[in-house]
This record gives sequence, structure tokens and C-alpha cells, in this order.
Amino acid sequence: MSDAEEEFSLPELSPELEAELSAETGPVLVADRDGVILFINEAAASFFGYGKDDLWGEYVEVLLPKNLRWGHQRYRMGFWAEPSEKPMAIGMELEALHKDGELKRMDQIDLKPIDLDGNQAIICYVRLPQA
Repeated sequence: MSDAEEEFSLPELSPELEAELSAETGPVLVADRDGVILFINEAAASFFGYGKDDLWGEYVEVLLPKNLRWGHQRYRMGFWAEPSEKPMAIGMELEALHKDGELKRMDQIDLKPIDLDGNQAIICYVRLPQA
């Protein structure tokens, strides 16, 4: 590991928060202010087709179709101008990119900003279509 890698560390979830989010039955992920994934629960790993630890340190945009990634970065930066708990993209068709390249439909994503030891982060609760 290089000196730069040793000095850089991502914020960590408290054991209590990690346990709470792990218990969620629907997909949940946590990302920092820059969009770096800090946590996904088992339901999110299954939905996106990755192992639970495969996405740690990746940008959330890896989960979006390529044509939406740039725009999402702008929306993400705009969110932090006035962070608040709210649903994302109401009335829009939301799609995620599965690891195998398949597009997966989502009904809604609920956003909840949180503080992780002085670092801004966001919890994303993915709401899936009812079967």
C-alpha cells in the first residue's frame, strides 16, 4: 500500500447504523458526499449483482446506465447545496445497471443525509416495483 493510500480513508458507519441498515429488507446503500460507496446491504448487493464488498470505494455512478452518469454527478453536487431527506426523481423512470449489464427498474429512491463523524454522507433506500 502506498503512503497516499495509507493516509486516505473513507468514513465508516457505526456498528449500530451498519446493523440497522443491514436489517433492512430492501436495497440500501450509503455514499459519501463525493458519491463514493461506503456500504451496501445484502439486498442491494443481490439487486445490483455484486458481492457485498465489491462496491466499497466505487462511485455510485457505476450503478447507472452510462448515458446518465454525467447528469447524476451534477444532481448529486446540487443535492449537497441544500441536503434534506426526500425522495429522488419523483415521477421519473428510474433504472439501475446490474453487474451483468441488464437494466433494473426501481420505483423510487429515498435519500437521507447523515453525518459520519463530521463527514457528510447519504443513505439511499431503493424502493422496488411490487411483484
